[in-house]
Amino acid sequence: MRRYTLCKCCLAVLAFFFLMCIAGITEENSCGRPLIGETFLSGIVCDIQQKETEYHQIQTLISLKNVALYDSAVDPPEPEQDEHTRMSGGVLCYLKSDQEQPLMGERVTMLGELQEFSQATNPGCFDQKRYQAARGLSFCMKKAELIERGSTYSGYRQFLYRVREYLGSIIDATCAESDAGVINAMLLGDKTELDSAQKKLYQENGIAHILAISGLHISFLGIGLYQLLRRGMPVAAAAVLTGAVMFSYMIMTGCSPSAVRAVVMFGFRLFADIVHRSYDRPTALALSGVILCVWHPALVTDSAFLLSYGAIAALEWVYPVLFPPDRSDGQFERNSFCRRITHFFGQRLAPGFCINLVILPILLSSYYEFPLISFLLNLIVIPLMSLVMASSVLAVLSGIFSVLFGKILFLPAHFVLMLFQKTCELADFLPDTVWVTGKPGAWCICLYYLLLLFLLWIRRKERYHMPGCRKCLYLASMVWILTAPVHQFFSVTCLDVGQGDGAVVRTDRNSVILIDGGSSSEKKLAEYTLIPYLKSQGITEIRYIFLSHMDEDHVNGITELIESGSEEHIRICQLVLPPEIQRDESYDAMVMEAVRAGIPVSVIGQGDSICVDDMRITCLHPAWDKTFFDRNDGSVVLHLVRKNFSALFMGDLDGTAEDDFAKQYCGQVTVLKVGHHGAKESSREFFLGRIRPEIAVISCGEGNAYGHPHEETLKRLYESGTAIYRTDELGAIIFTISPSGEIEMEGYKRSVGL
Repeated sequence: MRRYTLCKCCLAVLAFFFLMCIAGITEENSCGRPLIGETFLSGIVCDIQQKETEYHQIQTLISLKNVALYDSAVDPPEPEQDEHTRMSGGVLCYLKSDQEQPLMGERVTMLGELQEFSQATNPGCFDQKRYQAARGLSFCMKKAELIERGSTYSGYRQFLYRVREYLGSIIDATCAESDAGVINAMLLGDKTELDSAQKKLYQENGIAHILAISGLHISFLGIGLYQLLRRGMPVAAAAVLTGAVMFSYMIMTGCSPSAVRAVVMFGFRLFADIVHRSYDRPTALALSGVILCVWHPALVTDSAFLLSYGAIAALEWVYPVLFPPDRSDGQFERNSFCRRITHFFGQRLAPGFCINLVILPILLSSYYEFPLISFLLNLIVIPLMSLVMASSVLAVLSGIFSVLFGKILFLPAHFVLMLFQKTCELADFLPDTVWVTGKPGAWCICLYYLLLLFLLWIRRKERYHMPGCRKCLYLASMVWILTAPVHQFFSVTCLDVGQGDGAVVRTDRNSVILIDGGSSSEKKLAEYTLIPYLKSQGITEIRYIFLSHMDEDHVNGITELIESGSEEHIRICQLVLPPEIQRDESYDAMVMEAVRAGIPVSVIGQGDSICVDDMRITCLHPAWDKTFFDRNDGSVVLHLVRKNFSALFMGDLDGTAEDDFAKQYCGQVTVLKVGHHGAKESSREFFLGRIRPEIAVISCGEGNAYGHPHEETLKRLYESGTAIYRTDELGAIIFTISPSGEIEMEGYKRSVGL
């Protein structure tokens, strides 16, 4: 009986790395001093990428390792200068368009604006800082200029880079334009040419794994080469040469976690052949994970790493236990045709079922949704991937000598990829194919995996055999624990949308209200902020969207949300606009967009109220018959009341209009959403004296050009005894009100108590 001693030790090391990463011990930190303004640095070029900008220009990205940051920001440092700080991580440099391209392995000196990668400031949003840390990058340098180049470079790395560029040009020449991006991603790990709509289509239907360099690619290429070489070479020579080629392929394609895992495991298999020992896949899997985590410790919490290892672990440890080898001795051949068909599909669905069983918590923690149709699609995709790989590789190799012959050989791959595309598009027409669950809690994930381990333990003990119906109920309860909505307290979330406004109100019965949603500083606000936040909370329906007025920094994200809401499986029940007396071109455009999307539109003005569960929302401004020359002065002011909690949303109301409003309203509020992002004329003494807010929330962008919030406004709020919280400092600000009326406040980027 195997004891898997080395495997267990490696798993213990991985668990240690995971706990260290969760505790923040392994985070790669800055170099110990502020990174402001232009800075000189030097480093060794380890990767070069070309990407197309939104203006259809080609931009060069250079990754540097062994980086030294110089204290001088005035003159270029001398080579012998010792006044520098060694950085723990690498730097991603965005070269200016007129800069020459360095060579791989060359030490270069750069001048540019060194910045930290952006950090997630709202629940559910992409955390670029954590993503890049898992790839060994700590900072980025914008507008980088190449000041000085070294005299030496890595001929090996430069050769691989040139090969990758050449093979990319062959792929572009031999493959159809619609397929070139997919083949580049599949064979070379280059996703810069991949169409974003096509990538999203694959992701939504659960087949995006075909775009990554994985075990399938390594096995196809490595084993094919190994078997070919063994026909004319000794085993050891064939193994060493194959290992060297696959290692070079891993370096050439960018060393993605799945590629490194596959190449390391393949290397252990080759080594086992050389020393005439049996290949132990569990040990190879665990040892490759340790190698990756020693290389970049932050990888242990990276979704790509976890998904790659989770899939292989499922096939190695879960599938053989839940679906042991068939020992029926042909009984299915003697049974009915239906039984044989059921057995046939069961054998092919079982591996995918086990993989999804293991990686489900990882998928939901990263993407907050699960494509239900992925099981059926992968029945088509996985068997045909070998044909795509064979056709693509032969087409590229033939394209070196004859582009026409390469195009002919690529035809099978083209038709299969077309089949993938059409199948995914057809799946999109089916209702409810994507299950939006929200991000599961840490305790739910832990309990899910404990129940999975208990199930495996039961299956290994023959005397504890579990009937099929009980097993299904057990698995259903596991999924329910992971995806069941947790009891939701009443909450108000002021999102960090940069220089703009957006707030989400959620009742304890899961009714959702959205008040504004726009930004003048953030692009694609719905795609990058609103939709990820809603999905992370498991929100698929918005009862009301209120728009205070039609300025872009309050509505452009709502426009995007209306356009893409149905595609993103988010239903909007009603759009509520200001009185029609404020009507203009942007107002009419919003109405037309809502009508086109089938969303009912209503209008709200002074005195109107809407009740949602145990909450009442009342419009206090503007009057129905009053016109305003300034759009801000006509902002809708909403007063939210729930038991002993109240909130006042001011839109962009400030100055004289704000004072006129205060003459008609008097009463203390718990939370004041400060008008006009804390501009100089907002929240004046008379207004603050009338409403007496306990807490003030200011929504503004970090370092915005308008100077919001203004010092005089902050001073007035301080002097009135109001606690001030700002989205540019804290990220999203979340107020949770318990049934007893206690208020808890949390800043997503930085925790601050009330």
